[in-house]
Amino acid sequence: MIKNSQVRAARALLGMSQIQLADLTKVSISTIRRIEANERLCCGARTLNTIQLFFEKKGIRFLNERGKEFGVIIKDRTPEEDY
Repeated sequence: MIKNSQVRAARALLGMSQIQLADLTKVSISTIRRIEANERLCCGARTLNTIQLFFEKKGIRFLNERGKEFGVIIKDRTPEEDY
């Protein structure tokens, strides 16, 4: 499951605001804010999966090495891939 820091990083890589992420994923802005602020579970797995799938469609890859190190990378994008 993705971490709050990965959501923040993925959003930053795309140059996207919390409001834009909420609008595009149909997840409430308050939930986005809670996810990014807390490492503890603040929403259901379905919500996190929705966010993860959205980012993956935009070229974000989530890294998780042995459950200890987390990160994100972005594949090369062309301007027409913008949200």
